[in-house]
Amino acid sequence: MIYLMVTYKIREDRLGQANGEITKLLSTVRKQEPDTLVYQVFNPANDQSSFMHFMVFPNTEAHLAHVSARHLKQFVEALLPFCQDGPHYSELRLVDSIASLGHPLKHNPTISRTNINFSNNTTNDKKG
Repeated sequence: MIYLMVTYKIREDRLGQANGEITKLLSTVRKQEPDTLVYQVFNPANDQSSFMHFMVFPNTEAHLAHVSARHLKQFVEALLPFCQDGPHYSELRLVDSIASLGHPLKHNPTISRTNINFSNNTTNDKKG
């Protein structure tokens, strides 16, 4: 598995356009990249101009198909002028996971359980 994260910050005056480009990209990934297992875009709740894209690919071939896709090139060309910071790319290493997700590309995420343990402060959230 290949896990990737891309982060960037968009200029406030371009948020509407950026959100439109993100929606367009994910729609195209959903239709044209059947081997992309997960593609999710997040904002911090208190910062609508910062974005984090999280992707999971089953193998190098699927990852290369994504990075060489015309729609990704078009997305980057459209979004780059709106960036105040980034993009910053990171390949991630999965340390451990207990979350069970449905297939996000089909809009069916199901989080069965999330456990967070920081400094002896444990939170257990169960969602159905």
